[in-house]
Amino acid sequence: MENFKEKYEEVTKLYQEHQFRRALDRSNQYWHQPDALPREQAVFYEQHALNAAALGDIQLAVDDYARMAIRTENIHHQQLAYSNYLFMNHYIPKVKNELQQKHFAYNCFFADVKQFQHFVPAANKRKLRIGYISTDFREHIVTNFSIQLLAAYNRSRYEVYCYSMLAQEDQVTHQLRSLVDGWCMLEKLDWEEKAKRIYEDGIDILFDLSGHSDGGQTLIVCGYKPAPIQVCGIGWFNTTGLKAMDYFLTDQYCSPIG
Repeated sequence: MENFKEKYEEVTKLYQEHQFRRALDRSNQYWHQPDALPREQAVFYEQHALNAAALGDIQLAVDDYARMAIRTENIHHQQLAYSNYLFMNHYIPKVKNELQQKHFAYNCFFADVKQFQHFVPAANKRKLRIGYISTDFREHIVTNFSIQLLAAYNRSRYEVYCYSMLAQEDQVTHQLRSLVDGWCMLEKLDWEEKAKRIYEDGIDILFDLSGHSDGGQTLIVCGYKPAPIQVCGIGWFNTTGLKAMDYFLTDQYCSPIG
């Protein structure tokens, strides 16, 4: 597509300025251009979805993310689009009974992923090492619910490591960093290297605080099974559908009986 970068920046700026209708129209115009490559179309599908959601048209956003997952050629971009697709589906009541199968279908993106192998360590050899991975180690509602996990653990029995997927930190990030035994910024590593870093740290239990939110970035890492036990919760409110995830932390409000 001619002048792709300028067109992308134009749509992004309109979104940032809350000119959602204009951004929606521009995205629609650009993805229909005859010279648009599939990967360029996928970018404008995503922009279209963001603005559709901002305008309250959730079904349109769902359709856009579905198109993006099909049109993009990069497997990780497909994963990100499908996670956004799952996220948006929660706001459409009529698909409630289909959600479980939609989540289980997420596993098809990991068919070629080689998972790390784990061995049972000798009993009482060291403290249990717990890792938390998140896109929200900052001023965010997830931090309000999870901060005590980082601040009030028994330091004689556990070590806590945090793996941040943030591009930018804030003052809350610095506060959280001071609470734990280890902190690692994963943002600049590729997906397999992110998982390898967690694996090499010898994490016993990895807690994913984000799930499919923020494009499911943390789940892509968890798909490599960098820890022998993996749990998701707090920042996600349903099954991840990922076979590599062993447990889901929930309650009677998030998962009502019946």
